[in-house]
Amino acid sequence: MYYSKLKQKNQLTLPAQILKMLHIAMGDTLEIEVSPEGYLLLRPKKLVDASDAWLLSDDVQESLKKSFDDIKDGRIVISSSADKMIEKLDNGEGL
Repeated sequence: MYYSKLKQKNQLTLPAQILKMLHIAMGDTLEIEVSPEGYLLLRPKKLVDASDAWLLSDDVQESLKKSFDDIKDGRIVISSSADKMIEKLDNGEGL
């Protein structure tokens, strides 16, 4: 169990051990939620630049999930070049 004291300007210092466990550092963003039981829940968050926001779309996330499932389940074709990959696919390998 860790303890921290609320300081001036409502600042709270997190113990160094917690920072290491959560891989967070000064300047990182934390999401703060109050549970129905009155607990504070802190979650480290990474902000995404607006130009990269498309990566978070449902379509892209679904496509990535399917790709990772294919890799996990062995539905992949490994090749040393794009030409050899196309040849394998033309021959029905990896389908």
